[in-house]
Amino acid sequence: MRRSVNFSVPIFTALLLFVAAPLLLFSSTYLFYQEAIKQLTAEGFWLEADLELVKEATLKIALWQGVAVFIVLTLVYLVLYLVWYAVILAPLRRLYKTILRVRQGDIEAKAEIRAKNEIGELANSFNEMVNELKKYQADLQETKQSLEIRVASRTRELQEIADTREETIKARTRDLQAKVDELERFHNLTVGRELKMIELKKEIAKLKEELLKNKPRP
Repeated sequence: MRRSVNFSVPIFTALLLFVAAPLLLFSSTYLFYQEAIKQLTAEGFWLEADLELVKEATLKIALWQGVAVFIVLTLVYLVLYLVWYAVILAPLRRLYKTILRVRQGDIEAKAEIRAKNEIGELANSFNEMVNELKKYQADLQETKQSLEIRVASRTRELQEIADTREETIKARTRDLQAKVDELERFHNLTVGRELKMIELKKEIAKLKEELLKNKPRP
């Protein structure tokens, strides 16, 4: 959640002071002259006819003093505001915009503040923090690439081992199949020989019987 810097309170306070100060000065000056007139009148320095003129002159003097003080304070306020804006507010706004850029992922952003005050020190600290962040991300990227290379190398090794084992299994399977085929041929030959032996035995038995039949009796 973003928080904007609020400068309305000090500005309102300054304006209130600059408005109230001339009024207070006008009131105090007018009251001072009124008290002086009363004392002078009581001592008989002025006639009654001149009293109204003195009061009007006193009022005008107090009014012009208030206006003069207001103008002077306004000029002082403008000068102080311009100085405050150039020294404090403008650098803070630039620093705030830079912080927003970094929050959005632009780690190349830097706070370009050359002031030799607390704001300049704050900007330098922020730039150092961003540099540390860039270094951390570079190290993280390097570690990631190193891990990817190691994983790819290990994957190739495992694939080579798997291929080698597959070839070994295929070779053994071929050898076993050849042996099975050889045993099957031997079995077939053996069975064939046994059948021939049985047939030969039968023929021999028949020949014996015929010999016995054809043998002359005594």
